[in-house]
Amino acid sequence: ILVAGSLKELNDILSKSFPDLLLADINLPDGSSFSLLKGSLEDQSWPVVIMTSFGDEELAVKAIKSGAIDYIVKSPEAFRNISYVVERNLREWSHIRKRIETEKDFRILFETMAQGVIYHNSEGAIIAANSAAEKITGYTLKQMQNRSASDPRSRMAIHEDGSVFEPEAFPVTITLKTGKPVKDVVMGLL
Repeated sequence: ILVAGSLKELNDILSKSFPDLLLADINLPDGSSFSLLKGSLEDQSWPVVIMTSFGDEELAVKAIKSGAIDYIVKSPEAFRNISYVVERNLREWSHIRKRIETEKDFRILFETMAQGVIYHNSEGAIIAANSAAEKITGYTLKQMQNRSASDPRSRMAIHEDGSVFEPEAFPVTITLKTGKPVKDVVMGLL
C-alpha cells in the first residue's frame, strides 16, 4: 500500500510504480482525482475507485462514465468493508482486462481472415464487414452499412447451381427469424 496526500505525490508514485488498484479521494489538496480518469474503463491503465464524503448520485455517474471502476461514499461501514470493495473491484478489473484481450484477439482474426464476414444488427442491417467481405462483394463497408442482405442495390446472390437466392432464404434472414444458426450454405454473387 502506497499513500499520497496530494495529486502531485500521487502522480510521482504512479510514475515509478504500477498499482493493482487506486483508491482516490475525489478532492485532493491540489486537484481532483477525476484527472486520473481516462474517459472510459477500457482506457484505464489500472482500476480507480473514487471516494467521497457525500453521496452525490450525479457525481457517481460522472465518475463511472469517466473511467472509474467504482464509487464509494466514505462512512464507518464503507471503511469496515474496504477489503471486500478492493477484492471485488480487482476481480472485476481482471474480467474487464480478459474481455479486452479477447476482443482484441477477435478483432485481429476478423480483420485478417480470408473469409468474408458481414455482421448484421437484429433488424438485419449490415453494421460491420471485414476487408475480405469488401473484396468478395465489391462494396466498401461504408457502401454496405445500414443495408440489409436483400437490398435491391446489392449484387444478386445465387445458389451453387446458379439459381437466384430469394431474400427469405438468405442465411441471415433465417437466423434473424428463428434465432438458430444456418450452416454450410454457399452463396455466390453476380
